[in-house]
Amino acid sequence: MQTQPSSRLNRREVIAGLAGGTSLALAGCAGGGEASFPSEEIELVVPFSTGGGFDAYARISQPYWEEHIGNGAEVSVVNVEGAGGRTGATEVYGQSGNPHRMLFWYPSAALPPQLVIDTPYDIMEMPPIGAMVRDPNAMVLRTELGVESFEGFADRVPELRFGTQGVGSAAHTVTLMLSAITGAFPVADLNFVHYDGTSEAQAGMARGEIDAMIVGTVSSAADVAQSLDGAELFCVFADEDAGERYADQTRLFSADVSGVDSLDRYAELTQFVRMLVAPPEVPDDPLEALRAAFSALVADEAFVEEAAGQGRPITNPGDHEAVADILKGRREVYSQDALLSVFEETFA
Repeated sequence: MQTQPSSRLNRREVIAGLAGGTSLALAGCAGGGEASFPSEEIELVVPFSTGGGFDAYARISQPYWEEHIGNGAEVSVVNVEGAGGRTGATEVYGQSGNPHRMLFWYPSAALPPQLVIDTPYDIMEMPPIGAMVRDPNAMVLRTELGVESFEGFADRVPELRFGTQGVGSAAHTVTLMLSAITGAFPVADLNFVHYDGTSEAQAGMARGEIDAMIVGTVSSAADVAQSLDGAELFCVFADEDAGERYADQTRLFSADVSGVDSLDRYAELTQFVRMLVAPPEVPDDPLEALRAAFSALVADEAFVEEAAGQGRPITNPGDHEAVADILKGRREVYSQDALLSVFEETFA
């Protein structure tokens, strides 16, 4: 169980510390024209422990990456957990110019801390490759709470214990944003229990240590809820029609709730985006090769069917331009006073 955020490193210190290794790793990479891409094994870095949604998607996609990158590509999935994903992000960020590293992360965890503290990475400097999933978040609640509506949930917030995958994780920041955006309950009423990853938080709910937890994407949250006795799903949609495809998985919270007309805004700003980015300053040719491979991957019927069959659907994927727009738009919104003050308090 995580009780304290990880200590911070200065971004320049991290880059300096990794400079020697980066130079060696780049020897023979495409961009200098001396060798074709890839010239070494490609690491798909998942900044979380094994067993979670990102890990599952990465491992399902791994052989398809190899197929669509071509040129004898070998791709491995590497878990670098810690600090809500910031440890893994720091490692990939430090590999400046190296096209043999990719980071699998999401904007709601990447952006808030770097807006208010000196993070050793800058997600805006990491060129996007694509978004494998863009889907709503869902909240897993213990059935015994008897929550029947959003208003009923808001009334119970002070007595609930909210689980997260760590300080700065989606479950943490997105729950804070639910308060800040909707104004349905004070941020001060939120009580958090921080764990090391989704699996640990799930176990905590099974033991009765927590009452509620936001999980990225409805499909992943459905898996969590189905694995627990006495738990069920709630989700926020702009209207019931938008949530129709999830009706068999979750009881819906519609944005059409008396006195809470900003729920649709919350749903828009917290849409869960499973994005892939590269280290800064990756040469154009290998970066375009990774982007082309991603586009082929999410259009590959065999991959899409296998992912759906394992309960990890490829929902509303987007190209690198879509990811860039999402990051730019959210940075602008997250920098506004109402949210910035929440993030400042969280990452102080």
